[in-house]
Amino acid sequence: MGKIVWLASYPKSGNTWLRAFLHNLLRDPQEGYDINRITDFCANDSAVGWYAPFIGRAPGNWTEEDVGRARRKAHEAMTSAHTDSVFVKTHNALTVDRFGPLITLELTAGAIYILRNPLDVAVSYSHHLGETVDWTIRLLNSPTAGTPSTPTNVCQQLRSWSEHVRAVGQPNLIPASMSSVTRTCCRHLRKPSAALQLFWACGHRASGFCALLSVVDLKSCNSARKRTASRNAAGT
Repeated sequence: MGKIVWLASYPKSGNTWLRAFLHNLLRDPQEGYDINRITDFCANDSAVGWYAPFIGRAPGNWTEEDVGRARRKAHEAMTSAHTDSVFVKTHNALTVDRFGPLITLELTAGAIYILRNPLDVAVSYSHHLGETVDWTIRLLNSPTAGTPSTPTNVCQQLRSWSEHVRAVGQPNLIPASMSSVTRTCCRHLRKPSAALQLFWACGHRASGFCALLSVVDLKSCNSARKRTASRNAAGT
């Protein structure tokens, strides 16, 4: 049984782009991987399949309590599915609710935290939600921000954008700016690659949660934006 390497971010911060990059970095396929099959490489913390065995009824109207009581078992299932550490996407804040931690540190090997300019997040997230930018800005400032349970995803607790970022603990982050991805891709991507190699060489950190800070500007990654837009339009 391995442990979890979290790919953590606030929604619309570049998590899908990072997962696509990591897949191509670590597996070195002959062709670029289909972005719609990215879950073949990385688990999703909100996918109902991890929680269903422990809730016992069809998803769609699961409560926060249902999800909270099943969360640790779901995380254990993720680690049991692989003999080595597993990448898991999450938008949950690094915090606790009345049922326990949203990120189970005892099952954690480390994390990559993706940070995007909140001004860009507001615009991108407003398009994703079909809401105005002003409405989305209020959401990003809400201490109770989250996403509801659906037939395919469990509810997620985001908190405000600022709380989400502060919770990770800035002094523990390794900075790696990628704001000009298309123009200087190779030069910028050396940093996260090196950080990953260092992480695997050092093994599990005693602190339980270390992070790589990446500032991702998706505006300069047009192909990824177009594929993501197509996937969202298809409802996946």
